[in-house]
Amino acid sequence: MILAVLEGDGLLKEITLGGAVVGEAKSKVSPGTAYIVRMEKGSEDALRIYTPDPRFLLVDLEDLPAMRLPGMPGYIGGAFVRLYAKTLYGDDQDSSVFSKFLGTAEIVEREGQPLLSTPRAAYEQAANEMIAYAMDLHRVKLEVGIASLRDPATVMIEMAPPGGYSSLPLGRAIFLWGSFLGECILKEFDGRWFDDPKIGELVLVPRGPLPPAKVSPFRIAERLIRRKESAVAVLAWLERVKEAKASTEFAPPLVR
Repeated sequence: MILAVLEGDGLLKEITLGGAVVGEAKSKVSPGTAYIVRMEKGSEDALRIYTPDPRFLLVDLEDLPAMRLPGMPGYIGGAFVRLYAKTLYGDDQDSSVFSKFLGTAEIVEREGQPLLSTPRAAYEQAANEMIAYAMDLHRVKLEVGIASLRDPATVMIEMAPPGGYSSLPLGRAIFLWGSFLGECILKEFDGRWFDDPKIGELVLVPRGPLPPAKVSPFRIAERLIRRKESAVAVLAWLERVKEAKASTEFAPPLVR
């Protein structure tokens, strides 16, 4: 099993780890799929500073089916997993002893395989386009941040044509405004962009030692553009983001 670690939501830096599956385990998400992986020597050495027992990791697919793994008939790329390590050295391989969250990784077929992700610069560029658009056409000065989300929400609602968007312009508008909202969340809470194969493009908001909260800025952008909901809707969404960040539940909360 080759694990390409995605830097940003855990302790691990961007690195490729390798190992062999030695058994199934209980997932930390129910129902879910997880495996105990015996790490190769080089990967063991890389993990030594993070855990007193770098020999094994719990690789948790959560609710992704096992058929999404490389080599299985349902593999289409993007088998994302969460990695957990032990806090004590020992031979016990029950999933409960793997309590230290290390980060997220994509399981790949080969080293050097391109990962499923949208370049970080694409979101930044889209956010900047919306700032320029709001100033040029609406004389509204937008800034990346959560201090005044009413302004972009108002522009988002007003910019929609009276008859609504056709499918292609709608998708473009959702990406542009969702990117702007996502960049606002990143500036306030840190974290990073993440392409979730089940949900789509998300912002991962860190929660200390717990798995990060998942925030979808594109869903709220679509609601504001399609339904022309009140700007209050985006403020209510922001409150849910704050609640998710403060959550102490182990399973990562999702804000759509």
